[in-house]
Order: sequence, then C-alpha cells, then structure tokens
Amino acid sequence: MGSFYAEEIKESENENKIREKAGLRMSRLLTSDDLDMVLYMLKGDKAALKLALDVIYVGQLWDDLIDRDQEYGPDEINNAFIKAFKEIPNNPFYLNLHPVYQQQLNGLIMSAAMQYRDSTQLEMGDADDRFMAFLIRNAVLSVIHYMIGLVGDEEWLRENGPLFWRQFGLKDLYLEFVQESEASYATA
Repeated sequence: MGSFYAEEIKESENENKIREKAGLRMSRLLTSDDLDMVLYMLKGDKAALKLALDVIYVGQLWDDLIDRDQEYGPDEINNAFIKAFKEIPNNPFYLNLHPVYQQQLNGLIMSAAMQYRDSTQLEMGDADDRFMAFLIRNAVLSVIHYMIGLVGDEEWLRENGPLFWRQFGLKDLYLEFVQESEASYATA
C-alpha cells in the first residue's frame, strides 16, 4: 500500500506538523499508518481523504471545546468553521458525488453531529449512559466507512470494512473516556 504522507514525514522531523497540515490535532487518534490505511481504503482518492480529515477535524475541535480538554486559539476555531462552511461543501470528492449520495453523506454527517450532541448529555449519567455516550460520540467513523463504500463497490467494502473497524477499534479510547468521564461526573 502506497504512503500518502510518507514523503512528507521523511522530509519533516515533526510528525505533529504533518498532522496539523492535514488538518489534525489529534495525535492519539490517527497515526501516519492510520492515514495511509484510510487513503488505501479510499482507493487513493486524496480529495476523499481530505473530506474525511476535515469532518474529523471539525468534530474533534467541537469535542475539545465542549470537554474543555484542549485549548484552541482563534485561528484554529476559525479554521474549523471554514472547513465546515467552505471546504467540506466544496470538496471535489463531495461535489462529484451523485446528488443522492451527497444527500446520504449529508444525512450521515448530520446524524453524527446530533449523536455527538446527545452524547454530551448521556456522559453525565450512569455507567450505561456513559457507554452509550462513547458509542454515539464516535459516529463520525460511520461517515468514513460509508465513504469507503462510495469509492469502491460492495465487494471493496466487504473486504475493507472489517479491516477499517479493526484498525479504528475504540477499546483504548473507551477506557480513556471512562476514566475522564468518571473524574468529571459522579458515578451513579
């Protein structure tokens, strides 16, 4: 599998700069290998990868602002809104989709946003609510999974879908989420 970011990583000693250049500030969520794998699953479509990264960036910034666990300056917040209102709707991958697929992708993105909003309420509840909060706050992964299906056919998704979910298995993030939410909210 080719390496989209490998050339840039070789040229730079600071991997965080590479992620920021790609629109990310979440080193614990996506590694260079993860980016390469997603690009492979998106069949090398760099515009599709950019769309996925932009959606993740906006979602992660939103999460960090709500949780207040990461400080952002005005430029980073402005960048998220520019991505949301300009770059995502004008992304070449998005624009070249059949209108039906655009509507479906919009629905998934909006659903992920509403699920995230709901998760911010559920995380204040008991252990069952916090588990559900964690599951639905990561709905943005379904957007990327759907995009993998859009660039390929059913066979491509059947081959790569399970690999995607294994790669982005959330066990470690779930354990971190539980620790953070238990520290923030009283357990029931």
